[in-house]
Amino acid sequence: MRIKTKKYRLRDDKTIVGYAEETKEGMLFTGKYPWFWLKSDQKYTHVDLSVGILDKMNRMIYEYDIVSYKINDMQMRREGIVLWSEDKEAFGIFDVESQHFSFFFIDDLYLFQNDKLEIVSHVFNRPTIEAKFNL
Repeated sequence: MRIKTKKYRLRDDKTIVGYAEETKEGMLFTGKYPWFWLKSDQKYTHVDLSVGILDKMNRMIYEYDIVSYKINDMQMRREGIVLWSEDKEAFGIFDVESQHFSFFFIDDLYLFQNDKLEIVSHVFNRPTIEAKFNL
């Protein structure tokens, strides 16, 4: 499922502190758990953009998430990092093992099935991956 509104994850270095969403009335900010409103301004140092799709657990996927995914009906699961491609101006998965980049969409054709994508971690929580790929 592709979501058209722009959503953001707010971080203070390696800690998720809240979320934001663009609405007709302006930006809507929530706390770490999206169903709670913020009582005061939240301090954050990083903003991660939403890909606009959900994983198999109905969680929004953001850049710098590490996802477990399957290609077609293969039994083997792979791990990849969700990244933005400046050249193509699109999101994709950078496979950690093969170092191959696969886009989520090609001309609005979705290349993955939600039930084959699952967020397993974040790059900012895995220093070895962050350092290896210089993210």
